[in-house]
Amino acid sequence: LFNLWGENMKKVIAVVTSAILCFSLVGCKGSNKEKETDTANNETTTSTVAQKETKVFSEEKKAATYDNFLKVEVGESYDDTVKELGEPNKLVTEGDTNTYFWTLENGGSISAIVEDGKIVSMSQGLLTGESTSITIDQYNKLQDGMTIEEVQAIAGSGTLTTEEQMDGYVRSFYSYKNDDNSTAIITYHDGKLYWKCQNNLDR
Repeated sequence: LFNLWGENMKKVIAVVTSAILCFSLVGCKGSNKEKETDTANNETTTSTVAQKETKVFSEEKKAATYDNFLKVEVGESYDDTVKELGEPNKLVTEGDTNTYFWTLENGGSISAIVEDGKIVSMSQGLLTGESTSITIDQYNKLQDGMTIEEVQAIAGSGTLTTEEQMDGYVRSFYSYKNDDNSTAIITYHDGKLYWKCQNNLDR
């Protein structure tokens, strides 16, 4: 088992989130890091729920695409993001967290969490990359520590769904989906493979 002792809680939460995302794909089979979360899941915390405020700027759907989403980088300014995606449709403020939403003409959506004028998290739904299929043989060749470029040379580009800044590193999720609905998710920390899981690639 991968040893988490000495890691901080945010690192544990990162693994927990990865596991939840993987298992949401109907029993996704992950690497052995999924077992790291057993002790973390036993901890319970309480916090005050911040008041949520929603502002709707526009109902007009935006022309941004998956390629535009890829050009937005965690850590860049909100103003630069607007230059790439256009003005957002909606803002949800909860405590010190501002989350902006874009509704797209192609049926997809993009959200960005902004803190101190900088993007700390980007997510998208219903947008896909050019190469999203993957086989079990390709999946099995992927090893911890591989760069995004090394993984994509084996398995294709996949689809970036979320990228976020956490505790000094950037975490990225790439998804793959086949015509038979078998799937895989690859998680990177600072551009290197950290976690992988698959659902029904080996059936």
